[in-house]
Amino acid sequence: MVIVQLADGMLSIGGVSRFIYNLTLKLEKQTNRAISAVYELEENNNWGEQPLNIIKLDDNNETSYKKISGCNPDLIVWHVSIRTIGLVRELSKKYPVLAIVHSIPCPSGTRLFRDKDEICYITSGAKCLQNWYTRRCGTNPSPTKAVKSLLVHKTMMNTLKSCNWVYTISKSMKSYLMQEGIPEEQITIFDVSLGSVLELPKEINIVEKNNDDPIHILFMGRLSYNKGVQYLIKAVKILLDEGMKVTCTIAGKGWFESKLVQLTEELNLSHTIAFIGSVPGTDVGKWYEAADVIVVPSILPEPAGLVVPEARSYGKPVVVFNVGGLAEWNEYITGISNAEAPDPYSLARTIKQTMKKEEVPQVKMNYADERVDIVDQIGKVLISNQAAK
Repeated sequence: MVIVQLADGMLSIGGVSRFIYNLTLKLEKQTNRAISAVYELEENNNWGEQPLNIIKLDDNNETSYKKISGCNPDLIVWHVSIRTIGLVRELSKKYPVLAIVHSIPCPSGTRLFRDKDEICYITSGAKCLQNWYTRRCGTNPSPTKAVKSLLVHKTMMNTLKSCNWVYTISKSMKSYLMQEGIPEEQITIFDVSLGSVLELPKEINIVEKNNDDPIHILFMGRLSYNKGVQYLIKAVKILLDEGMKVTCTIAGKGWFESKLVQLTEELNLSHTIAFIGSVPGTDVGKWYEAADVIVVPSILPEPAGLVVPEARSYGKPVVVFNVGGLAEWNEYITGISNAEAPDPYSLARTIKQTMKKEEVPQVKMNYADERVDIVDQIGKVLISNQAAK
């Protein structure tokens, strides 16, 4: 069977790119041919030893359609994004489409009021145009951009409704999709870790430190305002002021990096916090192993955060802000601590408490009972489609 995964890109760092790589390996183990069709491709990207079969798309939908159609796909797996909407609408006329929603349904893409860093729970509509400016949820000042974003969002939701199946990665995301008009019976929550959660170590690996050894904190991800790294930087300052010895590594790139570097310098933390840029996928594990605690300080309702089970697979404790799907992880796996968002003092306090834990509860719920196996689901879809032919 031929499966074409359609996405914006395969980039050197990012949860969706890493998920596509991992899903490809799982699908090909079942003797499927998995092809990734993307607009952006970093040639130096390598998430692992196995190379991917990748088609490079362009903004001409007719040309891109021909490239995908030439693969004779049995199924299109759409990693939902704005750039791919038009192509999916054309492909869905001929091929079955299974949609995977990784990001928050929202015209601005954040569900975050940046005036006070508060979560937005409003159903998208005309009110969004007002909040775009008064609550600063839109980062682009253009009124034209605000109207266009709302219209594109509505088109995306209508396209999702027309898909054969809709999968998403947390209860939080499911509730947002339902709020936007996607029928509950059409949405299924799946295990974004692709089964690795069930294999995670129950114990966290807290290495005892000598008095002179600092705690090493790691952030891994895109450097955007919504990822909340500014709160991590402030938390590091608080920990140092309280006499705790810490170092912090920030791995990733993004448009907000210069602001974060500036904040680091203003707080005199340049000797403590290191910005190391993007990390190749094959090197990610080395940074997890070197860290004492991984912090995921997103202030928007992060859908799930693949970095969480990824970090736990190395036996490391993880501290997250209690927003969106991030707050759900400790319902299923141990070693996750929630801090109150968006409070740097709560984040600092939670990091300190996490590193002092002497015993972690040896309880883990059956993750698979609530979140389905997406590889198994795709297999059933392919069998059903084949039978229908």
